[in-house]
Amino acid sequence: MTKSWTDFQELGRWSGENVEVIADLLRALRRKKGFRLFFVQCSPAKGRRVIRDLRERFSQKRIVEIELSRESETLYPELRERHQTERFEIACITGVEQTLYSYEDTKRLAGWTTEEIYNYSWKGVPPLLSHLNRQREMFEAHLPIGLVFLVPHFVIDYLIQRAPDFFDWRSGFLKLVESPDELEQACQELVGADYQEYLNFTPEQEIARILEIKDKFTQLSPWNYEQKSKLLTEQGLIFQSNQDYKKALESYDHALQLQPDNQLAWNRQGSALSQLQRYEEAVKSYNRALQLQADFQSAWHNQGVGLSKLQRYEEALESGSLARQRPMNEILQAHKREILAIASQHGAYNIRVFGSVARNEANADSDIDFLVDYDSTKRSPWFPCGLQQDLEALLQCPVDIATPAMLKPRIRERVLQEAIPLESATDRHLDRL
Repeated sequence: MTKSWTDFQELGRWSGENVEVIADLLRALRRKKGFRLFFVQCSPAKGRRVIRDLRERFSQKRIVEIELSRESETLYPELRERHQTERFEIACITGVEQTLYSYEDTKRLAGWTTEEIYNYSWKGVPPLLSHLNRQREMFEAHLPIGLVFLVPHFVIDYLIQRAPDFFDWRSGFLKLVESPDELEQACQELVGADYQEYLNFTPEQEIARILEIKDKFTQLSPWNYEQKSKLLTEQGLIFQSNQDYKKALESYDHALQLQPDNQLAWNRQGSALSQLQRYEEAVKSYNRALQLQADFQSAWHNQGVGLSKLQRYEEALESGSLARQRPMNEILQAHKREILAIASQHGAYNIRVFGSVARNEANADSDIDFLVDYDSTKRSPWFPCGLQQDLEALLQCPVDIATPAMLKPRIRERVLQEAIPLESATDRHLDRL
């Protein structure tokens, strides 16, 4: 027997207006017969809760969940085949967003420009959405079921623009909202990644993260300037890691319009300007960041680099000294994992620290000396210069790279004796530095 959909006590795990939304969905699925099409806008986590509630409320009905993947291009034949054998009454569809990530990825790899990628035209209809448009009458004619799509916000936008015939066929469109606490937590989880992490993202991951950020941005209160600014700053870093400096600067500009005292946005804006060789503007951005946070190590380092490019060497030396006031052991402890990951990308392994840092003789002007081995089959073509540049960008201080073969025999023996392996080092070992 189907449980009452009016028993709101059992819907207590849903908060506020979401209780009414779930009740409406349950009511519609119970009352209507034949083919019914519903779209529920929600996060993946809430989608799983919806499916769990449907199974609990309709314990006597056969309910199936179909999770689409990035390779999915059709749905009707799969549903029809399963329905002929299982005779289910409700089908919940998840993962539609995966098919769109895949399509965006394909277009990028095919060399489409950004304008073409986001051009809403028939040539841009993803295969799955084109299929849904063409087969909408077949769904109604041969599938007497409740078909429930559980999708994030941006998928609804896609459906409206690229599969309007199928979307207009709907029996209902419902939205589940995040509570303020849930939204705050979700926003916090989206910010805080570092540049190196985004460098390792696939195009698909980049698109997914940017769409997540946009989704949360639209849900925030118009007056939550601080959180909106943080999301835009994170979005800018993703674009910057993909060398899309125009979009990165647009994101940083927007972030600073919302929150002018966002020192991270000022620093990243300066970094993007530097990568475009707009050093005068970059130094101004770094100065704004340092006015807001005087101990901002990354901004001091970046300012020093920018001043050097402008041949303002005395000022650059002063910025560099201020950037290196942090003890070397703290720097290495904080970035051990990232150092190893960057080295691996360049084909280097067995990373060791030597020189003044290993001997605990380092001062504000000291370099960090790394001794590395490398795999000739994996070594990057710009080794060791590329490794050196990436580590300097991470550690915000000068770095020297050496291999045992680069060292003279007498020096090599001393270096090997004093070198501290980074990969196996514990914090106690690093405290020696």
